[in-house]
Amino acid sequence: MQTIGEEGIALIKFFEGCKLSSYTCPGGVLTIGYGETGNHVVPGLRLTNEQEADAMLRARLAKEFEPAVRRYVRVPLK
Repeated sequence: MQTIGEEGIALIKFFEGCKLSSYTCPGGVLTIGYGETGNHVVPGLRLTNEQEADAMLRARLAKEFEPAVRRYVRVPLK
């Protein structure tokens, strides 16, 4: 099973940056951590540390993005 590697996660973190408090991004969407969005992100939400943001990012990748890539990409990615 293909999953995103540490280099890919580092790239996401570099471009997203980490915010421990929820904020409205330039696109007008409430966001927290490393670009986490959704109904669970509400005004005033705070994460305790970057490890919590990292866990949130990895969970979202595993649940939402990696399955989508596996569904549509039929060749090995390296």
